[in-house]
Amino acid sequence: MKEMVSSLKDAFVILQKDKWTLVLSFIPILIGISIYILIGKWLYVDALDWGTNLIETKVQGGWLSALSSIVVILLSVFLFFIINWTFVILVSFVAAPFNDMISRRVEKITNGQQPPELTESFKIMFARFGKTILNEIKKIIFLVLLTIIGLGISFVLPPVGFIISALLYAINFVDYSWGRHDLRFGLCTQNIKNSLIPYTISGAAFLLLSIPILNLFILPYSTIYYTILFTKTQRVLPSKLTN
Repeated sequence: MKEMVSSLKDAFVILQKDKWTLVLSFIPILIGISIYILIGKWLYVDALDWGTNLIETKVQGGWLSALSSIVVILLSVFLFFIINWTFVILVSFVAAPFNDMISRRVEKITNGQQPPELTESFKIMFARFGKTILNEIKKIIFLVLLTIIGLGISFVLPPVGFIISALLYAINFVDYSWGRHDLRFGLCTQNIKNSLIPYTISGAAFLLLSIPILNLFILPYSTIYYTILFTKTQRVLPSKLTN
């Protein structure tokens, strides 16, 4: 819990002191703006309207009308988080090579090491490009499967569904550190187990702040934050991580 709170401040400090981390962070933001322009209207307007109209046409009359209103509100809130989560996954995929650059740089700084020059960072990015994209595809498949499970649970136990979504948010960004250290699935699971509370609480906080436009700035910050949090808590994992 201590690392979870201190990492919030450390992320802002790195953004202020390391100009290249700040510059690189604007790339995912620009990518996100482009995606908003291309498909934002469909995701944030049409999808919500479709869900709302579906409920209103299926449930009518008397007390059922009042129930319909409640369901529509709950559905709108739920779709809001699902749509935001979809947006996070999409932007993270497109911006994955740059997020990996940011994460690598932040880890060096957090460990008190000299971060690589920008040209060196780009060389590493291009060398890892194929591996980064492949890892991102595998991550998305995993996250989508868990999201579907969370979706089913949400209809019965909405709080549990939200908790799953919060944890998935954290995993989406911690995965850059996992991939860079070539962690096997078992070690990734161990890291989640050891950091379950901070990952879930921080993921929930970021999800609640993930409103349109604002989430464009939260996404690169999340990459920095979870890299710092992972780096601080990696001592509970095997010594391989310190290599």
